[in-house]
Amino acid sequence: MNLTGQQIWDALNKDPEFLKKPENEREVSRPFIEAIPSFAQDQLDLPFNLQNLLNIKISFLKYCSEKGFINDVIDTWPEEKFFWFSKDYFKNSLNALFENMLSAYVVMANNIPKCLKKLGVNEEEFLNSEDVGLNEETRNLYVTNELTIGKLLELQPMVIIQND
Repeated sequence: MNLTGQQIWDALNKDPEFLKKPENEREVSRPFIEAIPSFAQDQLDLPFNLQNLLNIKISFLKYCSEKGFINDVIDTWPEEKFFWFSKDYFKNSLNALFENMLSAYVVMANNIPKCLKKLGVNEEEFLNSEDVGLNEETRNLYVTNELTIGKLLELQPMVIIQND
């Protein structure tokens, strides 16, 4: 698939959830988002399933971690947002939280059947759930086995970008 970072960025800027984020944080995230095709080229043509979804999320989080995404975002915050804590304290705390989230995704990716069993759902139920958040268009492509990771990035990248 020939997908550009600009296409992903354009799709994100049509997503109401993304637009709720402060503008300065959105702008800081832009180079990280636009880099996705460069580090995930081998994942773009893969079919959308839970394993591939977790793998692309892990790739994105690793890239963000390695390139200092959290520090860049925190640098956009006004001083009053830190209360009595230092900026470095926030950076260290949020980077640790980010690393824990990344570790949790790795554990999930390595234990999908066990995780689904604990949730009491099968893979299809989970991927169609609000937790994943496919919209009507991407859900229809998923149901007809036409949704790839690249197509999801083109149509609804927040499913991959959002990690909360």
